[in-house]
Amino acid sequence: MYKIDSAQNRIVPLDARRFGELGFSKRKHLQEWLENCPQALAQGDGEELLIIQKEFDGFSDTRERLDLLAIDGYDKANWPEMIRWLVDHMTRLKNALREPLRTISQQLKQEALPAVEVPGA
Repeated sequence: MYKIDSAQNRIVPLDARRFGELGFSKRKHLQEWLENCPQALAQGDGEELLIIQKEFDGFSDTRERLDLLAIDGYDKANWPEMIRWLVDHMTRLKNALREPLRTISQQLKQEALPAVEVPGA
């Protein structure tokens, strides 16, 4: 990164600094900044990025974790990937909730529900 010295018509290199030296962390700061302003990652003017997952670790063949998963939602070429991701996560959610919802449903059927008074009836 450079600083522009307009008086001398020069650019002056800035000293490289690490986030830690400045009191910032990747997870607490940079990740939050980019989540709130994904266009900072955009490669072209008008490119709209949509953050669809934070700390994504759903890879089947690796233990890697993405800090942020973003897609160009307006690019139709990305729609199949987005749909696969949504279907996969909706299926996971359905499977995760299946047994707890079945248990709750059975408990509600077994309990006598209190009578409810309807005003004016």
